[in-house]
Amino acid sequence: MGIIFSKELLMSESKVTLTVSTNPASATCTLTYDGQSYSAKSATVKKGTVISYSIYHSTYGAQTGSINMDSDKTLTFTGTYSTSSIDVNWSQPILTSNGTLGGNSFAVAASSEYAGQEVWKAFDGQTSGENYFRSKYIDIGATHTVTIYNPTALKISNIAYLNTGQTIVIPVSYTIYGSNTNSNWTQLTTGTNSVYTAGQTWNMSLSGNTNYYKYYKLDLKNGNSTGYIMCMELTVTAKYQQTSYTYYWEVTTS
Repeated sequence: MGIIFSKELLMSESKVTLTVSTNPASATCTLTYDGQSYSAKSATVKKGTVISYSIYHSTYGAQTGSINMDSDKTLTFTGTYSTSSIDVNWSQPILTSNGTLGGNSFAVAASSEYAGQEVWKAFDGQTSGENYFRSKYIDIGATHTVTIYNPTALKISNIAYLNTGQTIVIPVSYTIYGSNTNSNWTQLTTGTNSVYTAGQTWNMSLSGNTNYYKYYKLDLKNGNSTGYIMCMELTVTAKYQQTSYTYYWEVTTS
């Protein structure tokens, strides 16, 4: 005597398989079905079973959900991230030497320096006395270059120039450039100076600068009375970008 199986019975006994793939492969996976939880990345169940899953990785966090197993399925979890950036006020370091351009810390350089009065002395936080930068004598109306470097790119909005006690060595004009290579330069601004009072501060504004550069080059032109410049202090106002990361899982079903 033959046995006749109903369509419903055949369907209830059909088996389907769920396969879970994770990247990173080290992510853990817990599958829960029929009232039991299993630490596994695959399960073969009766068609129509609902499987709950929980994926976890220390970087990408947890991802939970459920899937109705009406056919063989593969769940793929790929760890990924998104970024966002904010502007943060930069604090100018105090220098005790010129440092190295292109290195791991804030550094400066000059096209010429008078012995014992190197350019770092315009970045030493001293606003009086003999701790100032002095270039070598070149020519009347010559241009003297100061290069500022920071390993994290900066968006400089202003550079304040503090005059020394000698008025004849104060620059009459300036041009400022930005670069991330110290070779390909973009002109950012140019201007003239009208503050020739000893011990006073004047500003080189870069308010229109919207970009971030690791290098800034200041071309400072001396006047018609002397062939060199002196600077008590250069104070940089700048911001840098701080990037935050959000880690999550991308989930696909096939």
